Amino acid sequence: MSSVSDRTRGLSAQLCKRFAAEGLHVIVAGRTKTALDAVVADIAAVGGRATSVVADATSEADIVALFDQAGSDA
Repeated sequence: MSSVSDRTRGLSAQLCKRFAAEGLHVIVAGRTKTALDAVVADIAAVGGRATSVVADATSEADIVALFDQAGSDA
């Protein structure tokens, strides 16, 4: 499993897709649900596994929720 935060554009989105192509379940985290869901859809379209989590890296509660989600998807 891999968790990548605020990774919905450019190189970061490509990293998520690459991790998924390598067989990892990717947790894509960031602030914009529609952008997150687009990355997840791209990964799913090629047979990868990914989950989106809306999270603000400056919020302790959001980071705790991110890790909780990652743990439950493991």
